[in-house]
Amino acid sequence: MILTIFCPIILTILSIIVLTYFAKPLNLLDIPNHRKQHGEPIAMIGGIAIYISLLITSLIINLPYTLNVIIYVSSIVLLIGLLNDIFNLGVVIRLIFQITASLFVIFSGLSIVDIGEISNFGIVSFGIFSGIFTIFSVISLTNAFNFIDGLDGLAGGLFLVALFSLLIFIYFGAGTDDLEIIIVLISSVSIYWIINVLKTPIKKIFLGDSGSLLLGFNCMVINLLCTSKYTCIPPCFGSMVRCNTSL
Repeated sequence: MILTIFCPIILTILSIIVLTYFAKPLNLLDIPNHRKQHGEPIAMIGGIAIYISLLITSLIINLPYTLNVIIYVSSIVLLIGLLNDIFNLGVVIRLIFQITASLFVIFSGLSIVDIGEISNFGIVSFGIFSGIFTIFSVISLTNAFNFIDGLDGLAGGLFLVALFSLLIFIYFGAGTDDLEIIIVLISSVSIYWIINVLKTPIKKIFLGDSGSLLLGFNCMVINLLCTSKYTCIPPCFGSMVRCNTSL
């Protein structure tokens, strides 16, 4: 457990320090303008640092197959966000990448099959449309995090609130099967949040599109995974869905 907490913290700090020097050559700087409050260019490397920390930590602590799938598929979302940070891609290209990532989620065995029982209508099932609704749900929350990433600490803070809630529900109601990836993400994103919001010896950074999309995607997929496995999570939390998973 100690390794699960401190390994991502150390890796995130080191990644941020190193990546800051490559932000300018890679065109990963948020340049100030009349719509922005910061007065100097700020590196948009938060998402890359979080993913590097997550990936290396997963290799060190040997996460279960289910959680490794989530991490590897997240690289697709991270990549399209990174390319958008650098080249400002069109909506269609970004959507194609996000649909591809959502399809990997479905093919790995995780999909939304119904939204539970509603009033006198019984269980509302999606049937053959479960895949379409899964894609819609994943893309919606992924982009929602991207849209709200306009204020310091907002996207990261909401992500931490969501994962802390899952952590509490799972720990006190079901066990510890999927706590590792949640703890790793909380540790890594907490470091980003501190550097983004507070004054620290490390220069301030932003998530960038790569980071906000990464957080939104992981929040949705982990929420779906936990909802499918743990009855202790109330239906009003997050997705309000029941999932089918073979993972």
